[in-house]
Amino acid sequence: MDPKEYKEQILSLGAEYAFIVLLVGVLAYLFVRYRGYRVNPLIFFIIYLFPVSALYVDAGFHLFYHRIIVIGYFFVFFKRILLGSTSPSGLINPTTISICLFLFATIPGLATCIGYNEYFRCFFSILAGILLYLYILDQIQDTKQLESLIFSCIVSGFIWALAGLMIFKTGNTTLSDIDILQIYRLKSLANDPNFFAIILIGFIQLSLFWVIKKNNDDKFFGFVALVTMVIALIFTYSRGGYLAFAGIVFLNLFFFLIFRKQYFVLIDFKKIKVLSGIFIIALIVFPLVFNTIGQRFVSIKTQEQKGSGRIDIWKDAINVIKKNPLGVGLKNFELYTIKHRHEYKTAGSAVHNTFLQMLAETGIVGFLFYMFFLGTIFLKIRYAKFMKDKNVFYWFTGTFISINGIIICSLFLSNGYKEVFFIMLALCLGAYKLYRKGRIKNTFE
Repeated sequence: MDPKEYKEQILSLGAEYAFIVLLVGVLAYLFVRYRGYRVNPLIFFIIYLFPVSALYVDAGFHLFYHRIIVIGYFFVFFKRILLGSTSPSGLINPTTISICLFLFATIPGLATCIGYNEYFRCFFSILAGILLYLYILDQIQDTKQLESLIFSCIVSGFIWALAGLMIFKTGNTTLSDIDILQIYRLKSLANDPNFFAIILIGFIQLSLFWVIKKNNDDKFFGFVALVTMVIALIFTYSRGGYLAFAGIVFLNLFFFLIFRKQYFVLIDFKKIKVLSGIFIIALIVFPLVFNTIGQRFVSIKTQEQKGSGRIDIWKDAINVIKKNPLGVGLKNFELYTIKHRHEYKTAGSAVHNTFLQMLAETGIVGFLFYMFFLGTIFLKIRYAKFMKDKNVFYWFTGTFISINGIIICSLFLSNGYKEVFFIMLALCLGAYKLYRKGRIKNTFE
């Protein structure tokens, strides 16, 4: 499709669907409140709207969304400080400091970057993600607020998975993605099926933990949401999504084994049959799409082997890293390879690996700060065995697995620092903050 014609269609869709998207959002928020969950409406709509990227790529929704985060956060946060209802001490931790240092470590890339617009767009996108993380972290003052935010994520994930399946069934070519193998891939209203897979991975894990938790409300809705999101994930045909799903299944089993004493009083083992149900459904759907899934994994090979050239892209990324140890600037990898197209076989392609992307775009220094940032998250798992509050422990480990699922996705995708990552980070660190504050008195029985 001609780029101009595609842009016109997106603008038309933005005008056509914006009202419906917002109306469904209002109804979803009212449903969350009706079920008794306390959640800030601004945060709810930020969580609800960020997957709707297909409509704001050219319609201006994206910039408006980031402005809401920046302006809304500073207004609410400083108001809370002035009123004495919050303290910045709960937000200052090694993870917060390290991600801010990483962001500043990308600034030297300005000296070598080609596209300044792309650099600043990515810079402020990451900044907005950090502010979103701080905004949500600031709101989590007790487990009820934490669970309200988690339920909001589940509701949003269900809505967009259902919308994606409906669009997928109708065969809307404007809101679809067709790859090199002519495979029609589900992406809902996101601008990329891989990005939508990352969203689903984070929310699938939350849904799973919601369903199997003892004495939890809305388990039936959680089960329906879980099944819907798993089916939607299958039809994204995202290799990173499949690997991440396998990863979170393995991590759940591993955590159940390591912390079996704690989980024994938390999990309703009668609901474990939900897992069996999910796998049975997956086994029914899987044969229908097996050949397509197989083709997707085979297509990782080089272009000479008639694949999508993912291996060729990674080879080119390594060559870029060797020639530019200080990085080529945020979001400048594609522009750099286009400028030097005679040197790179896959000029203009995204890296499709967050870690190689960080090395190529932010250089060795930026990459080390990024790995230090991830390290501060991983190291927090050592505190799980000291968490005496059962709910804090449960959601801390559940959201920790979500973060790891997104990181596994990052091995195949360049979207490892998108908004959903910062949302999961805030939920995980929110549970950790409650542990540090010792706000809850319940202990394991």
